Amino acid sequence: MSYIVPRHLLDAELAVLQAILSRAPASDAPRISSELLSGLMVHSKCDCGCASVGFLPEGTHPNTNTKLIADGLGLSPDNKQVGVIVYGSPGQVVELELYWHHEGGAPLPCPETIAPWERGTEIKEAEL
Repeated sequence: MSYIVPRHLLDAELAVLQAILSRAPASDAPRISSELLSGLMVHSKCDCGCASVGFLPEGTHPNTNTKLIADGLGLSPDNKQVGVIVYGSPGQVVELELYWHHEGGAPLPCPETIAPWERGTEIKEAEL
């Protein structure tokens, strides 16, 4: 991750965060308020070109109890599976991580396609 000039969360990023946290939370995930989500500032982005972003200012450390708080899969706009993970702790969201097994960096998935990792077999890629 590289630090960037801080910016507000994009509407598409917020929609993905809301979907993953509501549909695929970890079993012991803390509740993250909508106020916290809507107030997030992006402070870093992934160097690989994917849409992963970090929310902690440079020099800030995650809370000691930071862990995976949501884990799921969704489909990209061109119907390829995208893995979605959120790390955080009570009162703090640290990172939105996106990954896939295709060329190039993983994009944001379409929020309406996001499901828990355990239901990943339901998330089908388009046959091209």
